Amino acid sequence: MKHTWAWSLATIVLLQGTIASAQLPNEDELCRADDPRMDKYGYLRSLYLDLLGTVPGPEDYARLDDVDDVPAALIDELLASEAFVARAVRIHRAFLWNNVENVNLMNYRTSFRRTGGLYWRYRPALTYRGDFVPCRDEPAQFEDGRIVFVDEGEGVRREGWVEVRPYWDPTTLIKVCAADAQTTEVSAAGVECDTNAGFNEADCGCGEELGLCRYGAYDAVQKSMGRDVDLRIAAVIRDDRPYTELFTSRRAFVDGALVHYLKRQTKVTAGVSLEPLAYDEALLPDLTYADDDYRFEEVQLPEGHAGVLTSPAFLLRFQTNRARANRFYEAFLCSPFSPPAGGLPGADPNATPHPDLQQRDGCRYCHALLEPAAAHWGRWAERGAGFLDPNTYPSERADCRECAMTGRLCSRECRLFYVTRPLSSLEMGYAGQLNAYNFLREDHQRNVDLGPKHLVNTAIVDDRFPRCSAQRAMEGLFGRDLLPDEREWLEALGRTFVSSNYSYRALIRGIVTSDVYRRIR
Repeated sequence: MKHTWAWSLATIVLLQGTIASAQLPNEDELCRADDPRMDKYGYLRSLYLDLLGTVPGPEDYARLDDVDDVPAALIDELLASEAFVARAVRIHRAFLWNNVENVNLMNYRTSFRRTGGLYWRYRPALTYRGDFVPCRDEPAQFEDGRIVFVDEGEGVRREGWVEVRPYWDPTTLIKVCAADAQTTEVSAAGVECDTNAGFNEADCGCGEELGLCRYGAYDAVQKSMGRDVDLRIAAVIRDDRPYTELFTSRRAFVDGALVHYLKRQTKVTAGVSLEPLAYDEALLPDLTYADDDYRFEEVQLPEGHAGVLTSPAFLLRFQTNRARANRFYEAFLCSPFSPPAGGLPGADPNATPHPDLQQRDGCRYCHALLEPAAAHWGRWAERGAGFLDPNTYPSERADCRECAMTGRLCSRECRLFYVTRPLSSLEMGYAGQLNAYNFLREDHQRNVDLGPKHLVNTAIVDDRFPRCSAQRAMEGLFGRDLLPDEREWLEALGRTFVSSNYSYRALIRGIVTSDVYRRIR
């Protein structure tokens, strides 16, 4: 019995550190010692894991042999490293969600397939050849510059192939069905061939080097868009610029795949569109699709951009203005739009739902704040990433109002960007105005032209922004939600962040040099 008692006591002592934070039935009755601080070697290991994503080597531990603790200069060295920049980028990915590889950017009519060594497109084949078949496996014939088709009966006609060096691999020659390889810019009917409508024209093809079309798994452009956001974050962290530049800077990064898409393919889109183009084509670098992967160059964006909040990846990941505002509030203010404690009050079942969500029962609790916040993206096209320049797209257009009021067919621009189909008498007063103005109160209408930068500027003076930045940083480092006693510390961290001119490095330094961090976790 004595031996058993001694063994039990030894076991309790041995496990005390590992169960220090466990929740026991008599937790309130226990008198625990303060959480022990990590020794210098454990501290160094935690710093390497959290800041660099790796463990220290023997030579790193040896640097501590003649000192009492991890030197401040060593911590600064870690924070200035490229490995920390990469770690910070990964932390931001967790709440920015800048992966858009599932977004289809291209019209399905642009997709090449290969059959017996011939490259052709399935859907346009019906227009070219009268059936979903490839061309003949023989060189194409031409008369007066026109493709010669061979009538094969039952409405089917087929042409031969031509050799092309495609933009995705200009070092090779491939056999492309002549109709698909046409380089006409404007069809005989006056339709521009680099648009969706052009793929319905028999004399429109894929253009020079097949630049309007695609082959294989077309995810390079989407990856480039996500990488652009990563590089914007990395630039701020690496240069120790104010963190607020994530939302105010007009710098962006492009590679060959993205440059090719912006110059050649933004008009042959699927369900999303980057038109009107928010980039200045003249400022895009001379890169080609076939250039080495991850060769990115910095470009300057036009006025109206607001850092990552107007990047293609952000706008395509969150395709409505409400979703964009919601993500900003959730990611950078830690203020999700959620119902009050106890739930929303019940709506009157006999009442007609109000068309204005700011006044509708069950909706107004959130939308009274969400609608004016969403208006800051009012000049950024929904279901896309185009920018509606005020000089080209005024807040109200007479032609859009006229077609909306008379029932005539509205132009494509009116249908896409202006209120042309009022669904109630209360909505009629907004006919012909930009979609963002629909039910927007007069004192909130300036948000449309002020843009996301204005929303950021108003949020920065609110202590939610520095507190949330500290919370996101801590959660990223710890890999978990914060404990109650750790949340109490956010206020002080936020003040450190603000006093450092929003230095992300200073914020992280404040976290990893604190007593809270030095506890065994």
